[in-house]
Amino acid sequence: MTQDPVLEVSGLRVDFADVAALDAVSFHIARGETLALVGESGSGKSVTALAVMGLLRGGSIRDGRILFSDGEKRVDLAALTARQRRAVQGRGIGMIFQEPMSALNPSMRIGAQIGECLALHRPDIVGRRATRQAAEALLGRTGIADPAQCLEAYPHRLSGGMRQRVMIAMALSARPALLIADEPTTALDASTQGRILALIRELATEMGTSTLFITHDLGAAAVIADRVAVLYAGRLMEEGPIREVLRAPRHPYTRGLLASMPDPSSMIVDATGRRRLRVMPGSVPLPAARPVSCAFAPRCDQSLPPCVAAPVQAREFVGARRVACVRADEWAVAP
Repeated sequence: MTQDPVLEVSGLRVDFADVAALDAVSFHIARGETLALVGESGSGKSVTALAVMGLLRGGSIRDGRILFSDGEKRVDLAALTARQRRAVQGRGIGMIFQEPMSALNPSMRIGAQIGECLALHRPDIVGRRATRQAAEALLGRTGIADPAQCLEAYPHRLSGGMRQRVMIAMALSARPALLIADEPTTALDASTQGRILALIRELATEMGTSTLFITHDLGAAAVIADRVAVLYAGRLMEEGPIREVLRAPRHPYTRGLLASMPDPSSMIVDATGRRRLRVMPGSVPLPAARPVSCAFAPRCDQSLPPCVAAPVQAREFVGARRVACVRADEWAVAP
């Protein structure tokens, strides 16, 4: 018998003031797997993570299920009260936020903050000495050179990369079944980004933790993910194994994201003779202005009359692929 997915989101709709920010979003994450949720700002990536964590502010889940399995029991997070959620998520789900300086308490030393996590979620660690040793061990595993000194520091005394390593240690302190990483490398320089991505992948693999990795960067997704789900305007555009989707994307939006990645060899020359990076024209529509039909159709140079006539449902293709495009059959090979 196959195991239940660690996370299975089905038909999720999230509203803010009766306007849908997410519309019928569905995906799953198998045990030990990393799924990258990719899209531009405003696509609904972070709203998805906040809905899973029960941290929506001003919004509500209007429809759908969020099934979470820690290996022992399976529950619908969307149907739980706040108190019931805390009991399940405290040990079962860890989260790394975009900006660690906003997530860490500036008035507490790092040791006290990690110790608080351990006290709440690791009943097997008893006593101040054991807690400190466990905190040092966690920081050491994230690659911090002097864990003992880091425990005594306040967040503002650490570099951005070190603060994010602290966040990773805290998120994984309870050995959760699921790790949610919400653009964890956004505020870091390129070399540090690579090291943090490798660290998340390494530790999650070591602990057998499934990961929901949220990013706008397909390059980062390629480094860390097994599968990718592409969101646009609160709807799923494409989903499948990361290598297959990057090799032969079947949705024009995914193709546009790939074409817009910085690449000196594919720059275009504008009317003034200057070389410029490729960009997709237009922007993500506001939720209230999203069309009922394909949300990407107004920006798509490949759209047909059926694209704007009715909602476009995701279809399944060979190789565990799902694509919400009427022309998906035409793009079975690399662009």
